[in-house]
Order: sequence, then C-alpha cells, then structure tokens
Amino acid sequence: MVFFSSGNSTIPTFTYAGTPLELVTHFKYLGFALTRDGSMHTAAEKIADNFRSAIARVYRTGDSKGIKHRKHAMLWLFQIFASTAGFYFYGCEAWATSSLTHDSSKITPYIFHLGFLKRLLGVKKSTDTNCVLHETGQMPAFFYWFRCIIIRFWNSLLSSNNPLLEKVVQAVVANHCHCKV
Repeated sequence: MVFFSSGNSTIPTFTYAGTPLELVTHFKYLGFALTRDGSMHTAAEKIADNFRSAIARVYRTGDSKGIKHRKHAMLWLFQIFASTAGFYFYGCEAWATSSLTHDSSKITPYIFHLGFLKRLLGVKKSTDTNCVLHETGQMPAFFYWFRCIIIRFWNSLLSSNNPLLEKVVQAVVANHCHCKV
C-alpha cells in the first residue's frame, strides 16, 4: 500500500509480474477502511457506524427482554454488544492515536458512547462527561484505546526473538520496578 497525501502528486505505476497494478482511492484491508491519503477519518467513521449498530442492538435486546428501564442491565448489554465486541477498539492503534493527545470528544465513536450513557441516565446533553462516566463505571474512551495500544506493543516486545529488544525490555523493567523478567 502506498499513500499520497497530496492530491496533485505524480503517482508512479507499480507492476507485479509485468502487469500494472490498479490505482484505487479507497481500500478495505482486514475490515479497516483505508483511503488514498492515509487519513484515518474514514476508518473511524466506519467504526462509528458499527458502534451505532451495536448500540441499537443493545436497545432492541433491552426492549425485547423487558429490561430497557433497568440501567444496570442496559450497561451490561452495552459491555457485551458494543464495548467488548471490538467495534470500539478494532484498529484503534491507527485511528485513535490522535485522540490520545487531542480532545477525544470530537471522535465519533466516543460521541456515540457518551450519547448512549447520557440517554440511559436520562441527563441533559450538557451534563459533564466525567460525571456521566463515573456514574456508569465507565472510563474515557482514550483510556481503553491507550491500554489497547500499549498492551499490544508491550506483548509484541516480550514475544519478539530480537536479543536487542529483550535487553531493552529488561533494562526498562529493571529501572522501573523491583521484579525480574
């Protein structure tokens, strides 16, 4: 895959076995929507659509089981259908990294998450985000994304067969905790 951020850049012709490869403006790779410019916006919007569908499934299930008025049951359904189903986290290493340093309240999946929680609690849209998250026992989205990114990175360091990386991991652990690897 080659990304071009400039709309007027000259794109070279790539060939495979003498056959020119097709040039596309968007591509789906492992369910992850990629665009010509490498922007993660399209991918985040696709995740948001899936997340919106998962939230709708929570409401449908709650309605069909007669538990829509029970907040704790709806939160449990949210954890099953939306949060842990992977819609919120799939590909977050790529599309959510900008929200780790910027205002994540502009990220569409995060907006849907907070909207669901505020509707569930029956509070105004202007209610403070931290109050809503605390009341429902949820963490801010960037916490989950960050945890997902860091854990995958750390696990890949630990499972690598690179002697240099093993020494780096041992040095980091030795300097920051009193345990052995």
